Amino acid sequence: MPRLRAMGLSDDFVDALEALPHPIRSAEQLVTAGADELAEAIGLSRETIVEAQHSVAAVLAADFVRADKLLAAEEDASFALSTGCRTLDDMLGGGFLTGEVTELFGPAGCGKSQVCMSAATHLLVSTDASAIYIDTTSAVSEVRINALLGAEVERVSNRFEVDPSDALGRFALYNVFEAAELLATLQALETRMASGTDELLGSARLLVLDSITVIVAPLQVVGDGNATMCEISDTLHRLAKTYSLAVVLTNNVVSDRVRGSGTKAALGRAWTFAPDVQVALFADGGEVKPGFAVDGAASHVAEDGVAAAGGTEGAADHGERGAELRKCPRMPTPCTTRFRIGSEGLVPEAVASATPMPLPWTREGEDTAGLAGEDGTAARDRDAHLVPA
Repeated sequence: MPRLRAMGLSDDFVDALEALPHPIRSAEQLVTAGADELAEAIGLSRETIVEAQHSVAAVLAADFVRADKLLAAEEDASFALSTGCRTLDDMLGGGFLTGEVTELFGPAGCGKSQVCMSAATHLLVSTDASAIYIDTTSAVSEVRINALLGAEVERVSNRFEVDPSDALGRFALYNVFEAAELLATLQALETRMASGTDELLGSARLLVLDSITVIVAPLQVVGDGNATMCEISDTLHRLAKTYSLAVVLTNNVVSDRVRGSGTKAALGRAWTFAPDVQVALFADGGEVKPGFAVDGAASHVAEDGVAAAGGTEGAADHGERGAELRKCPRMPTPCTTRFRIGSEGLVPEAVASATPMPLPWTREGEDTAGLAGEDGTAARDRDAHLVPA
């Protein structure tokens, strides 16, 4: 989303828009705002507002990009970040893609936080990048993070050495419990990343928000709640695109009254447009809906221990999980797979075929089979850092 200061507007005008109770920071927000309300809010005439909106709209209308140029730019800027589980990575087309907002939704105990922590620790060990984790429910367990990190370090120990304390030093944890606090945190992150002076945030490639439900749900019963919800969504997308972040959210479920049975992602229809990618997770015993099955998702489950004490999800059952890709602009849907939450992280089910599923976001000629370790979990050479899309 183009920034207002790049639209030829005066600094005073832009400052006034950004100082509003619900700030207007993008060109799209200005064009779609009500002219009368905006004129009253910032003390300018309606004609001035309409003129500014028409001026910005003209720039947006002329600002098209050829599809081949857009594809080339996206391939250069995008990276697939592994979840730490090969079958999940295959279903997602390589993993969590930078520049996208991915939502993991499911009932309590289905493994949402486990997948997030697995992706974060895999990133910290396999690359020099950092991870930002915004915890809204005190779901992050230091014990579980250390267990996952130790397992990742052990997994790559025969190829390169990793200092666990250095990896943990690149894990930025924020505890946020209200919408206003979340917005302030996201805007502070954006400011610090834009400055280019914060080494930790500047190297970030993953931003986790666990969970969005407790932040957005209370907004839906207040008058201006939708505006705040849209601002949160806009800010997350802007961070993802501008700073090449893979943004991962977790969400709960509610009863699907339209179909009369089953569940759906919480937060209502308006929020369904916020994530680019939606993945439904199912706890042990939950049914994965029929759909395209990822090559290698067999009925046999690799044997491993249950989640270690201190895990936030999946610690009290056999650890078996199902996942279904419900929404994705670059992969076939629905697409399903299964995995297991073990004491050392996410474990894919036994591979039924030696041929890995093609990853559309890896470069032509790249050896995708080399992305998996002997135990089936994705692992990358440290010199390669991130796998380019």
